[in-house]
Amino acid sequence: MKKEKDTNVELLRVVSCVMVVFIHVANYYCRAMEELSVGSYVFATIVNGICRVSVPLFFMISGSLLVGRDVDIRRNFNRVRNILQPLIIWSMVYAVWNYAYRDRGYYDLKEMFAEPVKRHLWYLYVLVGIYLTLPFWQKLFQGMSEYMVQYFVLLYICLLTINFVLALLNMEVRYQIPLVGSSCHLGYFIMGYIIRQYRERLRLRRLWAMILAITSMGFVIGATLYYSLRVGQHNENFFEYRNVLIGIASMAIFYIAMKSKPYRLPDTVRCWVELVAKHSFTIYLAHVLFLDILKEEVEMIDFGAFVGIPLFASMIFMATFLFAGFVWWGKTKMIKR
Repeated sequence: MKKEKDTNVELLRVVSCVMVVFIHVANYYCRAMEELSVGSYVFATIVNGICRVSVPLFFMISGSLLVGRDVDIRRNFNRVRNILQPLIIWSMVYAVWNYAYRDRGYYDLKEMFAEPVKRHLWYLYVLVGIYLTLPFWQKLFQGMSEYMVQYFVLLYICLLTINFVLALLNMEVRYQIPLVGSSCHLGYFIMGYIIRQYRERLRLRRLWAMILAITSMGFVIGATLYYSLRVGQHNENFFEYRNVLIGIASMAIFYIAMKSKPYRLPDTVRCWVELVAKHSFTIYLAHVLFLDILKEEVEMIDFGAFVGIPLFASMIFMATFLFAGFVWWGKTKMIKR
């Protein structure tokens, strides 16, 4: 019997997928700050800042669905393979793409171990590491007492705060605390499981969680605008995913989704949500192709951020969604043969 999917999780996955596309379009405008009006730059920064919760949400969604499952080493290796294969294939695709279309020269595949061919592929690098070690986290957290879980959450948020503040002061911590302080991404992954597992025991009202999320993102956007406008150059420090404010906003939004009753969507809308969620991974991988085409063929800045960001992000998302459907159709045909 097929297990029914959590509507709230699927909605969150779709929203996060759309937000990632908006991030990369808004980022293009933010980095062209000198060519924009102040109003356009402010708008681009607001969109960029709001959408920054998307990647932590992706990690939390995965963690909420996987950490609580029984340990299955063989199945886990299949998960790793399902990430490695697209990583290798898309690295090759983008290496050829950069050479043939963007005139970037040859890409030394040996550099794959140090830096992705395209920046957004870093997400897969992190996932491979998390999935390889997933059985340990499953065993560790499934048998953990509630008191120890509280200790983990407190320690993780404290270290996330300390590490980010020290990074702003150019005082990076060289020797990180294992598990808790070594990776903000693994922390998001585990926090997804904790929030979902203990959602009934958490007493924070959804209204206060929303206020917390809005306040945190307000500080992120405000700090970015302040430092960027002061020096006349876009400052990305506060948009990093290790920023504790982005972490708090992401966790608050995930908490709201987990505490809410399942949304009852009309059948047509539900089908579209499930379809986009199904193809969200391919959309994430492929959308930069269409962004590159727009960068090369269109003077995006001429449209201004108010028009350009929603217009181009929508175009990229729709084109990539159709592309993902075509890829899925092709794979299905090949399997049937």
